[in-house]
Amino acid sequence: MSLSVVHLLGAFPVLYERAVLEEIAAARALGIRHAVVASNAAPDPLPPEFLPLARDVEFLDLGRRHGRALSAFLNLVAGMISGLRARDFAALRRPADVGRRARLRYILALDPPHLLHAHFGHLGLLALPVAESLNLPLVVSCRGQDVAILRSRPDRDRERLFAAAARILARSDFMRDELLRMGAAAGKVRTLPSGVNLQTLPFAERRHPGRPGRITLLAVGRLTPKKGLDVALRAFAQLPGAPLLRIIGDGPERLRLRALAADLRVADRVAFPGALPRAAVILEMLNAHLFLQPSRTAPDGDHEGVPNTLKEAQATGLPVVATRHAGIPECVDDGRSGFLVAENNPDELAKRLIRLLNAPELWAPLGRHGRRIIEERYDLHRLAPELVELYHDVTGRRPSQPLTGQVAVPGPSA
Repeated sequence: MSLSVVHLLGAFPVLYERAVLEEIAAARALGIRHAVVASNAAPDPLPPEFLPLARDVEFLDLGRRHGRALSAFLNLVAGMISGLRARDFAALRRPADVGRRARLRYILALDPPHLLHAHFGHLGLLALPVAESLNLPLVVSCRGQDVAILRSRPDRDRERLFAAAARILARSDFMRDELLRMGAAAGKVRTLPSGVNLQTLPFAERRHPGRPGRITLLAVGRLTPKKGLDVALRAFAQLPGAPLLRIIGDGPERLRLRALAADLRVADRVAFPGALPRAAVILEMLNAHLFLQPSRTAPDGDHEGVPNTLKEAQATGLPVVATRHAGIPECVDDGRSGFLVAENNPDELAKRLIRLLNAPELWAPLGRHGRRIIEERYDLHRLAPELVELYHDVTGRRPSQPLTGQVAVPGPSA
């Protein structure tokens, strides 16, 4: 019988977390039997290529549409039916999480998997007492914002998670070092980046379009403070030649960024198309000439892992200008696939952009090197077997055949 893994997610499906879906699909293609448990249903439509992942999704927040109190009560009843134990109440000590934990234990006890994989650090805290009560190995992935959440929790909760988790996966070396500083044991923390599906990311060398006003700069991501897009707008306002800027995505900063573009008198050259389907985002990348990733640490401590949109942009051949932030320098070779600048520095960002605008002969070699970086460091087909091998190591169950060959990973829907 093949190894079975339950993947614990937050809201499902969330299109900004496509990397998680691709990772699960890649493990499934390598023979892992999977099930998905999510905290609650999200309004995002699930891309058709991931429909096989959603056939048996279970949600923790029963009755959420009728209110949190009813949801917590129903979850608690489910936990009582499954035989809730005292330690299932431990760790977060919040009523809503007691209900979610009870519901999780009920789901897992019906058909226990070989392993539970919590895809964010705070979900590891949620799952830990349940995994302990059912004697399930627990793997926890830390991806970015969840590290700041872990840091904000009581020391005893982090210490318990670090001691009991079978493995903790950091998505960059920067994040691994951060987890070690927080007290995680070096033998348990492993850097395993999120991969991208290169089969869905065509490469094209960038050329000058012939007129400066047709040069297009691109930024892609959820519009939150850590993305630093206000800095991008301030830098963009300094550029000569009237290039265009397209900011793809949606989020709480949308109205503020629109107002800032108007204040800077560049609103007529800045487009906010909102969140777009995967295929449309790839087309945006292929039609752009330069990519911006001015990420920074947000006031609440939120920071990046390594943004998947940055990996995808480089995979398509886009030269990038990004910040020396979190794991980004592990993905961008300064001066070879693009340029790195300090966080929150629109003047330095503008200076690097002007250099690239004035030297289009650099675009093609920068793009070629960027593609090589993604092929060598972030190819999902290389990384998925490492994840599956880790699952086998943790459970002590050896695969029936070597994990080699191509991984069939879904492509984007049109």
